[in-house]
Amino acid sequence: MSLHEIGLSFDGAERPNCGVYASPANEHEDRSKKPTEFVHPIFLDIGADIERFDRRYGYWIVALFLLSSAPLGVWGGDRIGRKGRRDLFGWLLLSTAATFWISALVSGLIGRLPWDWWNGNEQEKTYHSSEWQGLNVSQKLLPSRRFSYYNNYMANILSADKQIAIIASLCEGSSIRSIERITGVHRDTIMRLGVRVGHGCAALMDEKMRNLSCNRLEMDEIWGFIGKKEKRVRPFDDPSMGDVWTFCAIDADTKLVPAFKVGKRDNATATAFVGDISGRMKNRVQISTDGLRAYVDAIEKAFGANVDYAQIIKTYGHEEVSNNRRYSAPEFVSSEKKIIAGTPDYDL
Repeated sequence: MSLHEIGLSFDGAERPNCGVYASPANEHEDRSKKPTEFVHPIFLDIGADIERFDRRYGYWIVALFLLSSAPLGVWGGDRIGRKGRRDLFGWLLLSTAATFWISALVSGLIGRLPWDWWNGNEQEKTYHSSEWQGLNVSQKLLPSRRFSYYNNYMANILSADKQIAIIASLCEGSSIRSIERITGVHRDTIMRLGVRVGHGCAALMDEKMRNLSCNRLEMDEIWGFIGKKEKRVRPFDDPSMGDVWTFCAIDADTKLVPAFKVGKRDNATATAFVGDISGRMKNRVQISTDGLRAYVDAIEKAFGANVDYAQIIKTYGHEEVSNNRRYSAPEFVSSEKKIIAGTPDYDL
């Protein structure tokens, strides 16, 4: 089956060993992300602060000019009337009052404070002028020959052989860090590769596992945990943390796994899991499960009367747990077969 049919393509065709060029490429990676940078002079930052000040306090400044011009004019006129026209301080007060009043009037008409009357868009012009663009890298056109060099030797991409080796190790149950030590690939890269291939496998499984003619299905759950075990979960922890169960169905004759579902060991997960299986079968099927009550309602809802269903309830002995057998499986004592629906074959 070709890669384009199953949707599990890797990053591309296998490339030559690029370990010699990986370090220089990583070393200059940050600098190559921004080929053009601007060197801002200090007064541009000051101008930006002034602009923010104008927007926030401009109306108050105009109002202050108007309000202060009146008392200053009255004060200056009173001094000139009492001391004569040679009173320089009186004329200074009148000039200041007139300047304030004209400034407030013009600022209100043109929408700019006095220190911005002649500047206009000077900051924007200065910012975009080439005078302050100290670092300017021109565009480089790569011909096909040089582009092939960059593509093959500078891109830090795992080869297809190494990706396959990583996925094979994951399938064998090797830990992330052990694969990191063996292959020399960083654990984050291994996890991203596993997630990407896992999504592709799930899509492939969902597409191909249809219209199946299974005769006997056995359903069970595999225990695991996320973050911490259930007994250590606190009320404020993430709801996804704690015990997690992988519901799995397997064909007893061919060992085919038509579907699986990861979630809590509750009615919602069981209903979704069994409903998914029922949509993949094309014939009546015999199902065997453990004594989980959620299976009964889920199978009845998904299959109705078109199923032969029985539970196999196993009984285990109670042994005194010692440190040497803390995680060992308990001793199996007996099993009971209980028919729930249809006419399942006891011998099978």
